[in-house]
Amino acid sequence: MKPGTQPVSMESLAQRRRFRRKVQGIAAALLPYESDGKVAVEAFQQHLVATHRAGLDIPEIKGIKHSSLDRLLELERIALRDSHRPDFRIYTGNDLGIDMIEYGSDYLLGLATFAPEKFAERDRLWENGDPDYYAISDALQYLGDVAFREPVPAYKHSAAVFLHLVGRIPSDLTHPKNPKRPSWEWQILHDCARRLGYE
Repeated sequence: MKPGTQPVSMESLAQRRRFRRKVQGIAAALLPYESDGKVAVEAFQQHLVATHRAGLDIPEIKGIKHSSLDRLLELERIALRDSHRPDFRIYTGNDLGIDMIEYGSDYLLGLATFAPEKFAERDRLWENGDPDYYAISDALQYLGDVAFREPVPAYKHSAAVFLHLVGRIPSDLTHPKNPKRPSWEWQILHDCARRLGYE
């Protein structure tokens, strides 16, 4: 904890939850490749259209992206924002803590490129106060925990494997310099897809 900051308790965190808040989010787009190593332009365009349809585009952004994976630091920034400029947006980049939306963050997540329509569904459930929110949020977090394990930059290969598995892109290839996941990656991602209802 930084000097001059107050300790955070579980009770104070629970009080900060903002139920039924309309969430805004952005999905990062993965650049897919064909099996011959060429960029899959058509699949990329279709993926962008799917992301747009899911309602995750934000035409005008006035805020910051918080990418430290440090919940407490992000909560401090949210408290500061709330007290000084409530309209200022904080977009969490914490793919290991996607529930930060519950505390007032919006999001810009690499994880959202895996299943933008599932994020849109989750966001609608949260805004409507529907308890089904928790099941889809847990399934998305499970996917995030799998995809964003060490080495974290290999999440792009996990994204390609997942998107190929669900039929969105023609191969699971990424940029040649991108770190690769093991050959069994599709098996664990298949379980993630099943939990999200892609079967």
